[in-house]
Amino acid sequence: RVSVEVNLFIPQVIQYPDPKDEDQSQFSLPHAVAAAVLEERVSPESFGDKSINDPLFKAMRAKVDTVVREEWGWATIGWTPTITVSLKNGERLVARPERASGQPPDYFSFDQVTGKYRTCVEPKLEKGRIDRSIEMVRKLEECGDIGEIVREVAR
Repeated sequence: RVSVEVNLFIPQVIQYPDPKDEDQSQFSLPHAVAAAVLEERVSPESFGDKSINDPLFKAMRAKVDTVVREEWGWATIGWTPTITVSLKNGERLVARPERASGQPPDYFSFDQVTGKYRTCVEPKLEKGRIDRSIEMVRKLEECGDIGEIVREVAR
């Protein structure tokens, strides 16, 4: 089982334990945990119909418990989630991520951002267009018309 301790605010936003569509899956803590556990890399496709209806995802979502810690209040900042994985042998693994990757002051590097970008657009754009758009952003200060970048990814 996986237990995720959160404050009072999170269940108001992340409110779909068993999502029925893509919109709900993006606001489902159990689905996000399932994606993190079952997939090598979480991507927008992790929240698509294929994953939503996958029996492995359904089984994993059922093993995720959201524990609301009322004493942590309603603030969107100033608290740290506690994630506990209980293994079949009784061992418990506990993590308390102090901040999300890329969060100030430890910003992502350009290469880390482009890696995430590629993950998001690979299903939609051909490799050449992705590479060209990244290079255009890399040289943004030299770009005479920002519309060039938009046209590269929108055509």
